[in-house]
Amino acid sequence: MKRLFIRISLGIFLALVVSSVAASQLMRLTIDEQMHERMRGRIFGEVDMMQDYLDRAGEEGFAEAIVRVRRFSMAPVIVRRLGDPEIPPDVRAELRGHTPLHRPNDEGMTAYILINGGDKVVVIGPHRRPLPFDWRHLLLVLSVVLPVVGVAGYLLAYPFAKRLRTLEKAAQALREGDLSARAPIDSPDAVGSLAQQFNAMADKMQELLESQRHLMQAVAHELRTPIARIDFHLEMLRDAPDSAQREARAEDIESEIGELNDLVGELLVYSRFDVETGPLKKKSLPLPETAHEVVDRLRATRPEIEVLVRGDAEEVIAHETYFRRALQNLVANAKRYAKSQVVVEYERDDGGLRLSVVDDGPGIKEEDRQRIFEPFTRVDDSRSRESGGAGLGLAIVARILKSHGGTVRVADGGATGSRFVTFWPDR
Repeated sequence: MKRLFIRISLGIFLALVVSSVAASQLMRLTIDEQMHERMRGRIFGEVDMMQDYLDRAGEEGFAEAIVRVRRFSMAPVIVRRLGDPEIPPDVRAELRGHTPLHRPNDEGMTAYILINGGDKVVVIGPHRRPLPFDWRHLLLVLSVVLPVVGVAGYLLAYPFAKRLRTLEKAAQALREGDLSARAPIDSPDAVGSLAQQFNAMADKMQELLESQRHLMQAVAHELRTPIARIDFHLEMLRDAPDSAQREARAEDIESEIGELNDLVGELLVYSRFDVETGPLKKKSLPLPETAHEVVDRLRATRPEIEVLVRGDAEEVIAHETYFRRALQNLVANAKRYAKSQVVVEYERDDGGLRLSVVDDGPGIKEEDRQRIFEPFTRVDDSRSRESGGAGLGLAIVARILKSHGGTVRVADGGATGSRFVTFWPDR
């Protein structure tokens, strides 16, 4: 607070001093010189008028005329004799041939008038120049300006520093582990904008850390089951009485290892969205061809389930790899729980593409339809581990749609089953 106040006050003070000195010097170089030239012409005209007036007054009226001249003159008027030592020798010599005579000096301009060719010399002056720059005047001005600058600096610095201090406390609390710390600043200035960005950063950080914490807890839980089964199969392998049983136990272990590999692969895809920055590289994808390719790739999984693809849209604007992965996860999930049929439907809708995957399986309760997009969430026995999958497929779909600015939700699939509805915006 003190440093900010000193900086603002010093900045205002220096600005005032520099501007005042610069303006003064500029006036001396321009306006003062112009005023001096005008004043010089005025002096010459005034002295000529005084000489004419004194000459006409003569010896009899000289004393009265001098009184009048002194009353109206802009400079001191003194009467001397031509031989007085106060009259410079060069002026004394030139006065007999030219009058009035003007002589500049350090104090200004002095005029000499020789009266009627005699020995009386009227000295008028010096006519002083316009006052030069005076540092005493500046000091006087500063004695008034400094208190004003101090008060103005404090009034400017205090609210600014107070908001910065609030932001600093929030940052310190966040650094010490309080993820809920925020800067309660709502102002339209630069500090308010900075506080908004800080709060947005803190929200994102809290979201990521909470997501990572829940994910790590879920991963630890999910890893226990295959590891325990591998340990069980190893014990059984050691006790196997013949090669056939050993081969069977080895296949069981390979299956569990394959499940672990699938889980790790899904985790890598899921966590990739936490570290990726920048906009996605979207492009126009041929929708019918892409949908049929994804369906054909999954044909070997439960081949008895019929998968239909239908719609009137020709393209979708999306990241090619992520779109394929999202559609693959939705179709695979639908085939896993369907009884006989899965339908992939798509149509243009409100500046984007609406794509739905419908199955005729047991369906999902309405209160569980949002939770199902969380990692490793299984809402009932019909959608348990035994049905297959690592438990991250729908969570990956939700992240892919979020990265595209789209949405995914679960709706009724009809009499039975579920309908997963996704929206892919064109932008």
